[in-house]
Amino acid sequence: MTHDEIKHLQSELNIWAKNHPELSRMRLKVDGELAAHTYSALHDARWDLGYLKTQGFPVDDNFYHRLRNPIRVQKDWGQDAAAVRRGKQRRRQRRIWVLRNNIHAFLKPGVGKFDGVVVAKTAIPLLQWARQNGWPGHLVSGFRSPAYSESLCYAMCGRPSCPGKCAGRATNHAYATPARFAIDVSDYVKFREVIAHSPLRPKIHNALPRDLVHFSPQGN
Repeated sequence: MTHDEIKHLQSELNIWAKNHPELSRMRLKVDGELAAHTYSALHDARWDLGYLKTQGFPVDDNFYHRLRNPIRVQKDWGQDAAAVRRGKQRRRQRRIWVLRNNIHAFLKPGVGKFDGVVVAKTAIPLLQWARQNGWPGHLVSGFRSPAYSESLCYAMCGRPSCPGKCAGRATNHAYATPARFAIDVSDYVKFREVIAHSPLRPKIHNALPRDLVHFSPQGN
């Protein structure tokens, strides 16, 4: 595919995601690069439309017709009645999954484990999604007690907190609710790039130029 063809594909996939927010699909950067995010979004869209697993990934006019008209039976597009039924069923299953994920995140606070590290449960789907979408790193730190967090600051700067780098007892690491938690990760540059495209909630980011490994809903 040419650069312009890839940009067109990315734009069409973004329209699909925008028109079907209940599916919680990722939005792409329209940059003309056929990288992992675009492949993943293409795979997801084809699954949502009822394509068979055994079919390849041709991006042609038939695909765009189906993307714009997911419930229209049109055999010359390759979209027969069975494909329409599969698509409807898969989209229904996806909506249920998204709803359950959101309910679990917001009604079931607490801690679990990822990479063997204790972390807020609400962060686990985000970490899983990031790894499935190209982040090769691992979780370095998740949930920790206020006292332990304070001890880290003393070791780092000799004080109970180190402005911009170590929050001590006030750290978001000491909480495990969807509104307040924190994680530290390896390969943080790739993680920041990947997690920005995540369709899951809550959204997390980094707003600490001196602590780039740290991500939370507030960014600090």
